[in-house]
Amino acid sequence: MDSMWLMGLIPWSLDSQTTYPVLAWAQPIQEEVAVGAEYGQPILFSDGIYLGVSSSPDVLVFEESTGVQINKYTTEGSVQSQPLMQGDRMYVADTSGVVYAFHRVSGELLWSRPTNSPIMSDMVYVEDSIVASTVDNAVYRLSKDGELLWRHQYEAKISRAGELNIFGGAAPIFHKDSIYVGFSDGGVQRINLSSGDVLSNVWMGEGRYPDIVSPACASEDIVILSGFEGPTIAYNLDLSKELWRLDAGRAAGILMEENNAYIAQSNGSLLSVDINSGAIFWEWNSDVHANLTTPILFGDAIIVGSVQGTIYQINKEDGTLIWEFKHETLDAGFSAPLTMNDQHLIALSNERILYSFAIGNQENKAKIRAASSSGSMILSTMDRHE
Repeated sequence: MDSMWLMGLIPWSLDSQTTYPVLAWAQPIQEEVAVGAEYGQPILFSDGIYLGVSSSPDVLVFEESTGVQINKYTTEGSVQSQPLMQGDRMYVADTSGVVYAFHRVSGELLWSRPTNSPIMSDMVYVEDSIVASTVDNAVYRLSKDGELLWRHQYEAKISRAGELNIFGGAAPIFHKDSIYVGFSDGGVQRINLSSGDVLSNVWMGEGRYPDIVSPACASEDIVILSGFEGPTIAYNLDLSKELWRLDAGRAAGILMEENNAYIAQSNGSLLSVDINSGAIFWEWNSDVHANLTTPILFGDAIIVGSVQGTIYQINKEDGTLIWEFKHETLDAGFSAPLTMNDQHLIALSNERILYSFAIGNQENKAKIRAASSSGSMILSTMDRHE
């Protein structure tokens, strides 16, 4: 094993059977502020990385190739959800409960609309409208120009709610004319997109924290739901019939590929599951009982991060560990989902360090920042596993 590769200074051999991410740069953000939890997934768009951090308001923009901050969009509260790109517009929700529309190129604020509560989960754009859910179990549909189309207030059952609610809330998803969204008492509803009327519902979250904080995942005639502490259940689309279940819960999203569902569980394990039957093809365990991030597909592998400070690359065929990157501060790991395009894998740590790894055919072109430059690279442990 080449020691220079371990430090991320050179790519692994391009003729090797598997491609490995190579650390290109690491950009500290607001180092003077105490470590928090970062939930907003960065988005790569038009040579920029757009993200929010919990310690301050605004959407920050960093140059993809160098990590240098190049722009920002002003918001009232911090942004802990992924900015939503649609054409030349960027839609943003913040923890003060305001939804914004910016002109992405000019930075002009086109409109803003307050809701009644913080928004921590991703919005979805569907049929020229934005659907958002708040931490107090309300769901909003706004037109692309900010007009309120409908608002639905879910009434949580006190008898089912946990001792403490998990601050967040599940992101809504759209599937076959309906919105699926979960709530703090473990309930999930299917809502008509046009009218906002509830079509069906189910209570499925269990345990001390029954909250639904992970988004539903739908494929054809199946929707998969999870409580924070469990279980994970596949239903038919009207939520009237349970098809299969797993005991563990999740806080992350699910990656679907053909008939496979890759599920990152709250107990630190990653499952490959048959979507139709629930049969487990393989299970990989991080040996750390901690949340994993939403799995993302990387060639013939799956990449996930851990709140305990490690990024893992897992063989998607058999669940074996291929590669890992260990953050210097293991108790300040990764809560926000990772993101990638065909050139870079981007990760934001809870210590507010933004990492970029070169991948694919571009890895031999990675610009490695000198230690003397602003936002100098941090050399952390990177291990390849045979």
